Amino acid sequence: MQHRPVAMTSSETAPYLSIEGVSRRFTRKMTTTQRLLSRIGADYRDETVHAVDHVDLQVPRGSVMGLVGESGCGKSTLGRIVAALLSPSEGRVRLAGDDLESLPPRALLRVQMIFQNPMASLNPRRSVIDTITEGPLRHGMIKPRERQSFAAALMDEVGLPRDALDRLPHQFSGGQRQRIGIARALSVSPDVLICDEPVAALDVSVQAQILNLLADLRQRRQLTALFISHDLGVVRHLCDRVAVMYLGRIVEEAPTETLFTAPRHPYTAALLAGMPRIRAGQQTYAPVTGELPSPLDPPGGCHFHPRCIHAEERCRTDVPATEKVSADHLVRCWRWRDMGALLTAA
Repeated sequence: MQHRPVAMTSSETAPYLSIEGVSRRFTRKMTTTQRLLSRIGADYRDETVHAVDHVDLQVPRGSVMGLVGESGCGKSTLGRIVAALLSPSEGRVRLAGDDLESLPPRALLRVQMIFQNPMASLNPRRSVIDTITEGPLRHGMIKPRERQSFAAALMDEVGLPRDALDRLPHQFSGGQRQRIGIARALSVSPDVLICDEPVAALDVSVQAQILNLLADLRQRRQLTALFISHDLGVVRHLCDRVAVMYLGRIVEEAPTETLFTAPRHPYTAALLAGMPRIRAGQQTYAPVTGELPSPLDPPGGCHFHPRCIHAEERCRTDVPATEKVSADHLVRCWRWRDMGALLTAA
């Protein structure tokens, strides 16, 4: 089923979730021995991973922003920052104009996360009813006597039988466990969902069911979402806009159909070329060539230049600024004006 974006009024297109200049670095300090050896010439130093590099994103209320890119590009780190599970090294995340780090703990319930591996994200010793009512009980959103009816209503909403409330996670299939994870996220009535590869660990036959559930919940609850995935087909089905991340930077952002039909960054084009297609009875695909550089030592200039067949000298030395292809299409590429012709020729 092809997803149709929800029509929004002008008041709804104002950013509800705002990511402003967010960076995140992880530093591994030298051990005492390494520090001593470095003083006599050994090649040891503190190592810093540049996981997220000055990211700006604006997500209107009730819309779904897709975030795509290869494994290791920083997508999940950014998702955890938005969910307040990690603090940014620089920049800020705003929710309805409020800085996330300045909000009281109760207000942070407005952002919830659905994780990739449902078995790893659920406590194997806690029953379903304990899992999905712990948050509401702890924060005084429901009373103990309401626990059973509250949990049963959530089970109905995510498509699970009520008589399964006392079961443990290992007694469910992968798709059912992900539904429990979704119910847990919904239990505190969030405004924003961070979906981190929510169907990647599931069988193909189950993925469509979970995606349709998420689409239904988005409509019914008017949820705002950041949907992280490496599967472009899934993103095209579910998202209103798509941001493409490469080595910690957003390199292109556009409405979904614009990005899929008229990309302006060579990395976006390479990802789209890598989507499996059925041609003349065969499934074909063209993977992105080259290796993703190490975030410990990212290339200068445009991070993508070592793998880009269209790179020129300034791509190797100068960081491209974010430019507007159109009012709602942004790109970071020195040669974006040439990309239409170059990609057509390729």
